[in-house]
Amino acid sequence: MAQEDAAVPPNAKLTDSWTNLQDDYELRNVVKFQDAEQGSDIFLGENDRITVPDDLPPPIPGPTRRRKILLYIGLVIAVLDLCIMPIVYYYSLTFGTSLKEQTVLLVITLLYCMMTFGHFTHRCVRLTFKCSDRYGPIGWQRKWRLLEFTNANFVICASIFEINLIIGMAPEDPLLRICTLPSAIICYYIGILFLVTSTLTHFRVSLPFDMSSTPRGAPFRPALLAIIEDSASIEARGELTARLAVMKRYESSHLFRKMIERLSWFWGVGCIVIAIITTILIFSLEEKVAFGVGWGLPYILVTILVLVSTVFVKASLKEERRVWRSNLRITN
Repeated sequence: MAQEDAAVPPNAKLTDSWTNLQDDYELRNVVKFQDAEQGSDIFLGENDRITVPDDLPPPIPGPTRRRKILLYIGLVIAVLDLCIMPIVYYYSLTFGTSLKEQTVLLVITLLYCMMTFGHFTHRCVRLTFKCSDRYGPIGWQRKWRLLEFTNANFVICASIFEINLIIGMAPEDPLLRICTLPSAIICYYIGILFLVTSTLTHFRVSLPFDMSSTPRGAPFRPALLAIIEDSASIEARGELTARLAVMKRYESSHLFRKMIERLSWFWGVGCIVIAIITTILIFSLEEKVAFGVGWGLPYILVTILVLVSTVFVKASLKEERRVWRSNLRITN
């Protein structure tokens, strides 16, 4: 495997709490980690054996069983809130009542994302008050922690949803096809976000802003990495320990970086394809049929992406562990 070019570490003038991670940032250039990735025998003699896996990739703490159950419940609620309920509202109010279509869409706009916004409020609390010292991005002052990468993009996506619905229902004769587009537009946004950040990561462009715990001036990283870091800290309750673990793992393991980069390209292209398919169907089908397709199809296709990603991640992590144990001659 070809050795990677030396990366330029972040500027030493960055916030004090980030300086604790300077060594972590440079792990990819430390000989023992290059040794693990490339199978070098710099430190290990012919008969040397490592019996304690101290040099395995830094582990990322996972959620407890109780937290996993809560996350699954939250995921089900999110799907109900974002996908199923708008469809139920529309068809039940359209065919079960005498309400005007504009009124039906107004009800959907007012009730849409209520539970999801509840979760967003929970995230804001974690990033605003004193507990934000445990949950916020590394090195950030409290007043800026609400601009965490995932939080900021949540606001952007929610704004796109609501603006799209308002524009569609503003005329006296609502533009139903426009009101059917929110999920497709979000897929466009996420796809472009993942593809752009993956491209900038590939060309090692410097960050013009703080991207969660990755400071301004450091090389770009995939958006997926920031989302994983933020979710591990807040949703999985891993706090700063999880943020630090994700950063260490990304910097120390070439195979982990490759997995994140491949997933980013996969999701970027996948979301764009989903958005295009959904858009074509919305403007091809009869309006009332298109509403259900536009709101439901993206989530069905995203589920397929999730299943494929799950299989890929499990295989990649297993291969990563096998390569590290093999190259470092770990016996247990």
